[in-house]
Amino acid sequence: MNESRRLFDQFVRTDHRPAPNSEPDYGFWNRSAWPACENIRGVLEQWFASYPASDQVDLHAHGEPETLDVESAALM
Repeated sequence: MNESRRLFDQFVRTDHRPAPNSEPDYGFWNRSAWPACENIRGVLEQWFASYPASDQVDLHAHGEPETLDVESAALM
């Protein structure tokens, strides 16, 4: 696996604001410092890391991570 391929940006998160209704889930999960969002990022990164490297490339080729369609309640 290519260790540098990730779904979420790597930075120190300090944003504790709630998501406005218009914000996509991915954007909120990526910026939020909430512990629940950290858990969601961790689960999605683990799922992504379990894909073979060639499939990771294909997954990224089909769209930006912002297009992730995951049931939020399943991750809480």
